[in-house]
Amino acid sequence: MSNVLDLADQALFLGERATGTTSLVQCVWVYNRPVDIDGLKRFNDHLGRGRLARRIKRSPLPFGRHRWVSPGERPGLEIAATPRPRAEFDAWCDEQANLRPDAEHGPGWHLALLPFTDGGAGVSLVITHCLSDGVGLCEAVADGACGRDDAIRWPAAQSRRRWRALREDARQTICDTTDVGRAVVAAARLARADRRGAGPVAPPSERRRAPLTGPDESLTLPAATIFIDADEWDDRARALGGTGNALLAGMAARLAQRVGRVVADGSVNVGMPVNERAPGDTRANAVTNVDVTLGPAAITTDLREIRAAIK
Repeated sequence: MSNVLDLADQALFLGERATGTTSLVQCVWVYNRPVDIDGLKRFNDHLGRGRLARRIKRSPLPFGRHRWVSPGERPGLEIAATPRPRAEFDAWCDEQANLRPDAEHGPGWHLALLPFTDGGAGVSLVITHCLSDGVGLCEAVADGACGRDDAIRWPAAQSRRRWRALREDARQTICDTTDVGRAVVAAARLARADRRGAGPVAPPSERRRAPLTGPDESLTLPAATIFIDADEWDDRARALGGTGNALLAGMAARLAQRVGRVVADGSVNVGMPVNERAPGDTRANAVTNVDVTLGPAAITTDLREIRAAIK
C-alpha cells in the first residue's frame, strides 16, 4: 500500500503551511455522571494505534509529494487538575482547539477531560483536518471505543535514505503530471463557471467597516451550542417532506437570509460536503463539496424542493 499523500490532502497541508492556519475537527462528549478514567485511557491508547496513528513527512523535493509515516510518541490523555463549572465548558473547548495539533511534527490529535464542579465531566477530542475528515474521525472513534487497532503500519520517518527518497519522489512527480494538469484545467473551468453563474450580491444592510489595523490578535467568533434530540430532528425533517440533511440545509439557508447573505434575487448558495470514503480508504479527506443554489421559495417550511436540489 502506498504511503503517498492524496493530492487533495497535500493541497490542504500546503495551504495551511502557507497561511499559518490549522483546520480542526473537534468532537465533544458531555457526561452527567463520573467518567471511567481507565476506560478513557484505553480509548486514548487505541486511538494512538488506530487510523490517527500517522503524521506527514515532507518530500526532500520542494515540489514532491509528501508521505505518511509512523507518528513516534503517542499523545497522552490530559485531565484538567481543577474542576470547572459546566457553564465554562464551551470556553474550555475553545482552549483545547487553540492547542493546535500538528500533522507534520505531532501530535496530530489531543484527547482531554474536564471534570465539572457538579460531578459530571466533559471530554474533547481535537484533530487536525490534515489527518482526517469528519467521517474518518467517526470511524476512528468507533474503532477506539471498540478496542480495534488499525492493521496498517506506516513506515518510520527515517526509513528512506535521502538519495532513495529523491529518486522515488522525482519518479512520483513525473507520474503525477497528467493528474495535476487535469486538476488545474478542471479548477479553471469551475472558476469560469462560477464567475458566469454568480449573480450580483445584494447590498449589505450596514455600511462596510474600515479594515482593522494594528498588531495581529486572536479573534473568537460568536457561537452557540444547541443540543437536539436526534429522533426529534429526523421526525421534524420527515414532517416537512425532507431528510435530516435537507433540514440542515434549510436552516443554513434561512440563517443566510436573516443575516443578508443572499444574492440580488434572494437565492442562497449552500455548500454541502459529500462523503466519498470507501472501505480501506487511507485518504485523510475523502470528501467532495457540492454547491446548491436555493431560491427564495425553497427556503420555507417545506423541504421537498431542498431535498430534490441536494440529491
